[in-house]
Amino acid sequence: MRWSGSKLPLLRACGYSARPDVEVPADVQSEPARRGVARHLAFEHWLSGGVTSDPDGCDWAAPPSVVRETFLRSVFDLGLGGTVEVEIPIVLDVETGRSRRSPHKRTHDDPEAQPTEIRLIADALSSSVVVDWKTGRHRAEAVSQLDGLVLAARASRGILAYVDDYGAITHTVERTYDEIDHAATLAWMRGILERERTAQPIPGPHCRDLFCPLLGLCPATAPALVAAGVPPVSLSPETPEEARALFLAREVARGWYTRADDALRQYVDQRGEVPLGDGRAYGVNTSTRETITLTPEAIAAVDIPADALRVSTSKSAINAALGAKRGRELLAQLGELGCLTVTTTRRYEAK
Repeated sequence: MRWSGSKLPLLRACGYSARPDVEVPADVQSEPARRGVARHLAFEHWLSGGVTSDPDGCDWAAPPSVVRETFLRSVFDLGLGGTVEVEIPIVLDVETGRSRRSPHKRTHDDPEAQPTEIRLIADALSSSVVVDWKTGRHRAEAVSQLDGLVLAARASRGILAYVDDYGAITHTVERTYDEIDHAATLAWMRGILERERTAQPIPGPHCRDLFCPLLGLCPATAPALVAAGVPPVSLSPETPEEARALFLAREVARGWYTRADDALRQYVDQRGEVPLGDGRAYGVNTSTRETITLTPEAIAAVDIPADALRVSTSKSAINAALGAKRGRELLAQLGELGCLTVTTTRRYEAK
């Protein structure tokens, strides 16, 4: 199969991009995607004891040495135990349910690859736990990917671990080997392979939410660009003229997206949520965030070493540095000292 396990949620919704006869443009990563890749490489570097290269471009919210310490402390709290391996390719045969390790991350590099196999990557793997790091927002679709990873690794427990800008694990989703419906998981993975050569494009929120590489190019979404007035251009420019045409098309698309976004928000404000046909709705999601401002007076007043406070600039970082119980006590003290500011954010999104 063309894609690895990271694309399983997308392929479960629409398998068109996996067809071998469909041309997929060279991957042009967004800035958040590039940052996510760099951070995954940093996790790999830290957990492997420096065996892999230490990457640039992570854009942490604290000094890398502090982020590393916070991250490793958070990993310890996951209870992996024993030796932890990183970036392990595991191949799952969806017909037999058997799995094997492979030294190859890509299917076409593996001489033992079979047409009934799907390749998954364990970001971290111990004797009984497999972990998949996430650096973006939580998406429910990622749980199906975790189920496949747990079955492939034969792990007693699987964890989706969401890591913030400070290196702290702020949220986890866990699945156990016994609670996963093995037959159902293998069945939907089998379905992806069975439709690999015949899948038709299916438009929906997954096109954007799950980062389809054919968004705006496939027969289901290209007409939307035409309606928006975006001229057909190559996403793999080879000449200055093609690159200039791509630049101009991008500006047209960006302007149309802004107008469409404003129109959707106005609709939601006036008429309410928009049903999307897949169990979700586009509407307003309200969240609150506590910002911590540390002053010398506050540091002197609370019963905690000053060096711990200087490296803790968020609620999650404080909990990671001091533990949940002591972190709650400290946050309560800081609240009494007026160091916490609560900000409410309204985000328009599918939920």
